Amino acid sequence: MAQIFISAGHGGTENGVLDPGFSTGNTTEAAEMIRIRDLVVPELRSRGLNVLSVPDDLSAAQSIDWINARCRIEDVALEIHGGASNTPAARGASVFYIANNETRKTHGEVLLLAVLRRVPQLPSRARAPTPPLASVASALSAALTAHRC
Repeated sequence: MAQIFISAGHGGTENGVLDPGFSTGNTTEAAEMIRIRDLVVPELRSRGLNVLSVPDDLSAAQSIDWINARCRIEDVALEIHGGASNTPAARGASVFYIANNETRKTHGEVLLLAVLRRVPQLPSRARAPTPPLASVASALSAALTAHRC
């Protein structure tokens, strides 16, 4: 059975500095994404899915390495992001997929459309292939990032 890797965006250390993501009020993007991830993982497991939670203290590169060391071709990796920004044009849901992979492109489009139907006030920021190192998929009013499994 395929595995689903879920990583909460931000929270790890980037270039020796803790990365909390966007901060507002008394919370951070990292704290909120960890809370969402901690709700999503048991929900998916209750539906019989094999879900692995990526450790929170890893950098982005370490998270990709952690996933790549455990993933198989049929697996999916998602990273949740809040898409928070002071710039209105940078807000919304977007999906990034592995370039030249029509299956992952279709998965990303289905995911984005599902989120936009459930949260219609969320702007769509489109779909696009990702850089070759990792692919990214976003949703849930948060952005979900799919790594290269």
